[in-house]
Amino acid sequence: MNTLVKSAFKMTLVAAMALGFSACGIGVENSQQYSAENDRNNKALEETFSRAVGIYEGKLSSRDGQIVDAPGSLTVFTQKVNEGTFPDGTTKTRLAIYARFRLNDKLLPTDYTSITGSYTTFGALSLSSENTAAPAQGGGSGAGSAGPKLSIVGNLAGEQAVVDISRNLSSVWGRFQGTRVTDDTGAPAGGDEDDYRERLLRVYRRMEGIYQGVADSGTERVKVEILLTIVESRGSGTGQSYPTLIGQYRRLDFPSGIGERSLEVIYDSLTSNISMRANEDGGTVPGSGVFSASGTWNDQTLNVTLRDRKGYAGQFVAKRKPLRD
Repeated sequence: MNTLVKSAFKMTLVAAMALGFSACGIGVENSQQYSAENDRNNKALEETFSRAVGIYEGKLSSRDGQIVDAPGSLTVFTQKVNEGTFPDGTTKTRLAIYARFRLNDKLLPTDYTSITGSYTTFGALSLSSENTAAPAQGGGSGAGSAGPKLSIVGNLAGEQAVVDISRNLSSVWGRFQGTRVTDDTGAPAGGDEDDYRERLLRVYRRMEGIYQGVADSGTERVKVEILLTIVESRGSGTGQSYPTLIGQYRRLDFPSGIGERSLEVIYDSLTSNISMRANEDGGTVPGSGVFSASGTWNDQTLNVTLRDRKGYAGQFVAKRKPLRD
């Protein structure tokens, strides 16, 4: 009888151990199934997105004709995003498609905004900044803004891009048509702040110089000089410095140092609008420091309306002369 009990105990123990190993095997199998399924899904997305990813060089034109064949680039790339965990605790990921768009010779707040959305096997692209938070960006007027709005809708197929671009939730800003020049799938490398700084310098170096001409108010014509120069200023909340334009205004019929004004300068590279204002309070005479200039800078020409504490001070138009010939 004892022998039978011992034999039954051994059989029970062996069965329990086998059941335990089997249970462990099932757990391992399920975990592998989750990972395999995740990999299959991402592989299918990768195959679809491969038809779209890369850099497209082309031109943007707006419906209103204000922008005609402006050179620009559309960068389409992929990144894996975390979508939680599977029941076994392993991480679930999804391959997502992203894009950035910018004009080559202009600086806009949306230049460093990465947007995401969908791309189908038929080539239909639909991306929006509403789908994702804007990444951290550089400082200054052209970067660092919280969530500038951007959307891109159109078609990417056969190495060609034809997409409509909207900014700040407005109607279609323009249509971009371009050709894929690379098929790199990775996200743009870091260094947005350095890139922004270099692009600012390229814009401002074209403007930096001496502008001499006549301010004509209709009742008075005076010789005037406006000097635009580049200085460094720190971005808000960052240790990074950024190039900034400042101005110096003086009347050439006055002795040096008399009536000169330091000017803060704001320039919109998209519209070519420029505005300047005196950054001093005029000392002890109220209003004596009031001075402003507003108009355009385009094609090496400064065309601005001057105003002082007495009102209209004349129209000033002058061609740029380099600071150093």
